[in-house]
Amino acid sequence: FRRSDVPAYLNEVFALQVSESQLAKLAVAGGGPEFHKAGKWPIYSRTALDAWARKRLGPAVRSTAEYTPRVAA
Repeated sequence: FRRSDVPAYLNEVFALQVSESQLAKLAVAGGGPEFHKAGKWPIYSRTALDAWARKRLGPAVRSTAEYTPRVAA
């Protein structure tokens, strides 16, 4: 995917709201999905996007009693 296509994919498949500018910032600062460069263009694989989204979503639970919020380091 080109960076401009990623927000729609993540929203449709994972209901994650991420903007193109957020992805650009994460590409510089770190913490975003891994990507390859095709010339000057960042290209994201579906596998990398899916792994990153699942990490952001956390584990699946069957009830709120199973949910343990992440603690900021």
